[in-house]
Amino acid sequence: MLKTIIFLFITSLTFTHPALAQQSTWEAPYVGSSKDVLYLPDANAVYWRYGWKREDTANQDGYIIQGQFPQARYFSFNVYDDNTKSSVGSVTDYAIKPDANDATRYTLHIVPKGSPVKGANVLYFPKELSGVSIILRHYLAQDTIFGNKPLPEISKLSAGSVSPAPASLPVPKVSKEDIKKYVLPWVQGILSGRTEGALELQTAGERLTIEQLICKQVVANAFHYNRNDSVLHAYNFDTGGTYPNLDNHYLTMPVTRNKDDALLIKFKAPVYAQSAASNTSADVRYFSVSQGDDITRNYATLADKDLQVQPDGFVYLLIANDNANTRAKAQALGINFMPWLVGDKMLLVYRNMMPRAGYTKGVNAVPKFDKTKNEALQRGEKFIGEYAPVGKAIAADALMSMEKIPKL
Repeated sequence: MLKTIIFLFITSLTFTHPALAQQSTWEAPYVGSSKDVLYLPDANAVYWRYGWKREDTANQDGYIIQGQFPQARYFSFNVYDDNTKSSVGSVTDYAIKPDANDATRYTLHIVPKGSPVKGANVLYFPKELSGVSIILRHYLAQDTIFGNKPLPEISKLSAGSVSPAPASLPVPKVSKEDIKKYVLPWVQGILSGRTEGALELQTAGERLTIEQLICKQVVANAFHYNRNDSVLHAYNFDTGGTYPNLDNHYLTMPVTRNKDDALLIKFKAPVYAQSAASNTSADVRYFSVSQGDDITRNYATLADKDLQVQPDGFVYLLIANDNANTRAKAQALGINFMPWLVGDKMLLVYRNMMPRAGYTKGVNAVPKFDKTKNEALQRGEKFIGEYAPVGKAIAADALMSMEKIPKL
């Protein structure tokens, strides 16, 4: 009986009745500033997703997206394998060619590899994919999340004919990869009476959804690091399985808080693109610091334009309990302040978008973390020096007596 219940539970994770799908072409926007959005988003980003199933992976059906260029610091499309939640291709705003008869508009074809479709903009995905998503992203859109333009229209392309796209199929609650890596070991542990490695069903008294449970397990290993160091470090952990943007590169600093400690971090600031004219000459298109929790929800983001840079070229950021004293201390020291909003476990994400070719201090220069290798040799500063964030935990009373920025 128990095995039957578990089987029904697992199948409920992977199949959603079509009637429950979004009743519009694009799904409702995923706004990065909302704590309802998982996968450690940036608060200055907005995402729109469209997903579909390919019952016959031999067919060459695809989709056409037609829209206007939005007014935004950045926009892009990524195509994803929903079975792994990993990007398999992307196209960025600067690479999208305008329509021949209207320079304000573009047409993008999303088709399987081997498709005979031709066009100015074609984004291919592996033909063996059975579950596919396309995600449109805006960063720092002007005035509204839409960047003062309507959302692009989606049409289905089948056997050379074009028709209105059906409603998007929702994000799989759990991918096949998630089931293999997390759910099945959990079920096997229950059946064998083992509890080690089991999914934690609650956090801080909050009962978690199955998707939150999986996200919690995806990032759990990060908290094995930085436990005993006086200086906290950032690493290039694998972001596969979290619908990452191929144009973004991330360093993540896992922090386990002791009592009411504050966190002080610093990093040397890259030059960011303040206008379209500097997109190719700036070190990065965009950078930011985001405060996430151990379920991959984002609680706060400070973008490049919001971060004060000291005369020495460094960004200093104090994260502490939000009260008049800590804000006054940050102001007296002349450093940036972010309220501590998560619980005892924080994932601080430093994001570099589109480091320019030849720039050697971008996050993309830090190799992916390999848990079989020495952790100390994989810290961000080992590869990009002072451009990688480092941090220090500071006791509340020590913070109040601090008269100058301490060395990290």
